[in-house]
Amino acid sequence: MKEPPGHEAGEKIYLRREKSGAWLLLLWVQPNAKRSAWAGLHGDRLKVRLAAPPSDGKANKELVSFLSKTLDLPRNKIEIAAGLSQRGKTVRITEPDSDALHARLP
Repeated sequence: MKEPPGHEAGEKIYLRREKSGAWLLLLWVQPNAKRSAWAGLHGDRLKVRLAAPPSDGKANKELVSFLSKTLDLPRNKIEIAAGLSQRGKTVRITEPDSDALHARLP
């Protein structure tokens, strides 16, 4: 797979660093799944299946909960920065341990 500009081979194309030091995680969300789990790539985004419906913010709450458990981070360090009502979401992760973050993402 050809890497997008600004990324080297082997880098996670769905993970970007902000100048502030926070990480941006580009996700494609599939709600109404049987269980929440990673599901490969969807273009330049990491696909995640969520065991919650897309109504009343339930899928967004499940996403933050799933990321908190999977990445071993407190929920207050995870923020949906863009795409609150869309399947394509950008999640900001503040104060992460870079090595641990990379190790826990597929």
